[in-house]
Amino acid sequence: LDLQAIYAAPFFLAPFFPSDRSESPGHGMELSHEEIVRVLERMQVRPEGLVFKGVTDYVGPQKTVREAPAVDDLIKRARASSPEDPLYVVAIAAISNVASALIKAPDISDKIVVVWLAGNALEWPDTNEFNLCQDLGGSQVLLDSGVPLVLLPCLGVVSHLLSTVPEIERHVEPYG
Repeated sequence: LDLQAIYAAPFFLAPFFPSDRSESPGHGMELSHEEIVRVLERMQVRPEGLVFKGVTDYVGPQKTVREAPAVDDLIKRARASSPEDPLYVVAIAAISNVASALIKAPDISDKIVVVWLAGNALEWPDTNEFNLCQDLGGSQVLLDSGVPLVLLPCLGVVSHLLSTVPEIERHVEPYG
């Protein structure tokens, strides 16, 4: 694994959970960025050149490009890749950064593979999943882009990937 960058994504739970601490998608992105930096510092990893602030609003139904350092960095890294050796983009939040990059630079669509934690299992009774629903316009941009996509459904699939406390203590804790 060659981790090249970490992008903070917009995050706003209030429409789903009124007790959320974020005040808007942009504020949620700032909180996420701060937490990413905090975790890296605990790991003694410098965040400079590795962590980028993401968009402060969703692409939305108008499918509007949102500008952010994360969007420009993703475009730069994708353009340095090729269809034969694509950049793998792992997204575990709203897809707004990736969608903005795809709208702004559609030429990158054959140079990336997106692995996205979103949606639910096909047989799940609903599709009310946070990463997908936060930015429906961004989700549509991704799904319509033709980008190779590895979709990791949350409920009914990834929700079954469990670990025990002893496994964490043995395989994670020794590494900080």
